[in-house]
Amino acid sequence: MKKSPDSSAGEYVQYAFWFPLFTLSSVSMVILNKYCAASFPQPYSLLAFQNTMTIVLNFIGLQLGVFTMRSFTAQQFKMFAIPSVLFVGMLVTSLRGLPLVSVATTVVFRALSTCVVAFGDFLFFSKKFNAGV
Repeated sequence: MKKSPDSSAGEYVQYAFWFPLFTLSSVSMVILNKYCAASFPQPYSLLAFQNTMTIVLNFIGLQLGVFTMRSFTAQQFKMFAIPSVLFVGMLVTSLRGLPLVSVATTVVFRALSTCVVAFGDFLFFSKKFNAGV
């Protein structure tokens, strides 16, 4: 099935809208996190607060019927345990390092890490990417 010229023009309009919005939210999140990491005496308490609020808001959404969740199984625990530990390690090291580096450095290295992950996908899982990714 061939795309009409109007549909590809619509895709470019979406990119023109979403890319700057993504960039703005990403940079503002880094700036806010840097401010919090530098100004809070206990930045890990902020991390605990954010995670607690995530659990509370998910529970409220579940109770109000906004979404549903399946029961948590041992298989899911096994599947998510290592990535969760690595994610927590990334958060802890980010909180430690964020006050010491500039926002531009953080944004650039975040983009580079995405490229490294894509290369790892290619190298270890033979994943192929095209322009549309």
